[in-house]
Amino acid sequence: MDRVLTSEQEAALRKLVGEGVLASWQHDAVRDALAEERVPATARRSEILAYLGGGLVLVGAALMVATSWADLSRPARSLVVLGATAGLLVAGLLVSQHGSRAGHRAATALFALGAGVGALAAGTVATAHAGMWAASTALALSALTYAYLPSLPSLGVAGISAFALVVDLVLAEAGGEGRAAAAALVALGVLWGALTVSELVRPAWAGYGIAVATALIGAQLAIDGLGRVTWAYILTAGIAVFCSLAYARYRHPVLLAGAVIGTTVAVPQALWDWTGGTVGAAASVLVAGAVLLLFGTLGVWRRSRGSYPRRRHSSSVGGRRQAEGDRGVRGRILGQRPERDAEASASP
Repeated sequence: MDRVLTSEQEAALRKLVGEGVLASWQHDAVRDALAEERVPATARRSEILAYLGGGLVLVGAALMVATSWADLSRPARSLVVLGATAGLLVAGLLVSQHGSRAGHRAATALFALGAGVGALAAGTVATAHAGMWAASTALALSALTYAYLPSLPSLGVAGISAFALVVDLVLAEAGGEGRAAAAALVALGVLWGALTVSELVRPAWAGYGIAVATALIGAQLAIDGLGRVTWAYILTAGIAVFCSLAYARYRHPVLLAGAVIGTTVAVPQALWDWTGGTVGAAASVLVAGAVLLLFGTLGVWRRSRGSYPRRRHSSSVGGRRQAEGDRGVRGRILGQRPERDAEASASP
């Protein structure tokens, strides 16, 4: 059976937050640790069956497309893929009602599979611009399922489908112009970053990761058919600067990674362009290594300047006092008496 906190324990936990004993960001972590769920074996078996069933539905749809798709009429094709999409989404909705972590995991996987099969269904039903309809359908379904049950699978499907939709729309309108697609994808990356900052996308590392990856990949699409990289490294360098400024404000490591990757890519491209291609691969690798070394050295230097004060090791007496304080906090949450808690900790 699931183990949950009582109302008295929840009130004690909130009181500790109000008194400053626990930080507000520690509230959920402590509560989850105290109310850790024990999933029964039947729930685990059901979760595995849900994974296998959803995977088989996806594989079956793919095999049908590869083998007997041409033998089916258009209404039959639409009926098959629409039925598979509806089945996956309804199954995810029913599983999500279980309320356990196992049900949550199974539901998120089914929702992501449903969005993928829904993209196939939209491409099958559409008579024109099949790619655009497939990407927009996957984006809409993943956004709806994420709003209902936030999860990494739905967020990943949304990131991929949004990327594909923007590329399809821009290339169809711009006649294959790479710089237009690059600018649109950089703007899409900024939009993902804004959604993450506004806490509409969680966890933050996933939102920032989608934003940085979308913008950096989009910037490299500015390389034209003749191999000119001017716009590519200009956009990439701009993204690196933007990530550096954002990291200074929000202190998230993914933003720092975006700044490092963008700089590492932009600097060799700029040198290659400025020197007319005389800088070879070895020099480009050397420059990239120098850039990474510079970032690492600056980071170590900042830490050595005292931005992060060292913690002094506590004595044995202080360690015992800290342990007693920790047991006291846990006892106040769980409603235990200090004497009882001390006896429990002393018993073998």
